[in-house]
Amino acid sequence: MALGTIILCFAIASISPLTDDQRTALDTAFDGRDHQEAAFTALVENVRSWTHGIGDAAIRLEPDYQAMLVNPEKYRGELCKITGKLQQHNPLPGLNKGLGEWFVRDSDSRPILVYIVKNIDDQTFRDGQAVEIIARFYKRVDAIAKDGEEHSYPAFVGAFPESALTATGSASNPMLVLAIPVAIGLVVFIILLAYTRHIRNSSKEAHRRSTDSLLLDEDVSLPKDPAQALTQLKRHGEA
Repeated sequence: MALGTIILCFAIASISPLTDDQRTALDTAFDGRDHQEAAFTALVENVRSWTHGIGDAAIRLEPDYQAMLVNPEKYRGELCKITGKLQQHNPLPGLNKGLGEWFVRDSDSRPILVYIVKNIDDQTFRDGQAVEIIARFYKRVDAIAKDGEEHSYPAFVGAFPESALTATGSASNPMLVLAIPVAIGLVVFIILLAYTRHIRNSSKEAHRRSTDSLLLDEDVSLPKDPAQALTQLKRHGEA
């Protein structure tokens, strides 16, 4: 992973580092199995201590999921930013009540398993929505998918999921991206057209009133001789 993909994470969460005991327990993670083990409990315990606020923890913005599947021991416990579309989410039963099991599909259509510890709100998040989650890498989980085949998933434990506005709204619908500026431009054009017509009509009205006033003034000064007055009126009419 390039150093450029690791930055300081600000204004996301105050993330507690793993304690020695939590790190020791995490090292016992059994890749391929489910989450029923001490390593999972240790990660959940760590994530429960996170709080909203200013944080300064190093985080991977572009996790190498394939490398994590191939060599999970190298990345275990690392903080990552998971970005993608929420494919499905369900609460965990039994002793893990209050936790959520989310499947997020990234931009490469890779499914990622994320166990959510905090901020689970079925009214706020829905399948198909673009989300962002800060989470620690847990291990590789092998499971049978809906297609009946066994798949390997990079698994994480995180908290405080947020809606990614650029994914479900404008970014996932390019037609909407084009329609918004076009609609704004059309409204501006209509306003300018109406304003131009108003100015034009106002100018014509002012010119008409000026001409009428001029004629009235000139009518007052018509010659007394009928023939001369008729000639002058004819001259104005031709003008």
